[in-house]
Amino acid sequence: MGDFFMCVAQYVIIMIVLAAIGFCGALIGVKLRKMKDAKTKE
Repeated sequence: MGDFFMCVAQYVIIMIVLAAIGFCGALIGVKLRKMKDAKTKE
C-alpha cells in the first residue's frame, strides 16, 4: 500500500511541476505579446 501512495505522490509532483512550467510560459507569452503590441502601436 505504501508503494501505491509513493507512485501517486510522484505523479502529483510531476503534475505540479508541469503546471508551473505551463503557467510561467503563459506569463512570458503574454508579456512578449504586450511588448510586441506596444512596439507596433508606436
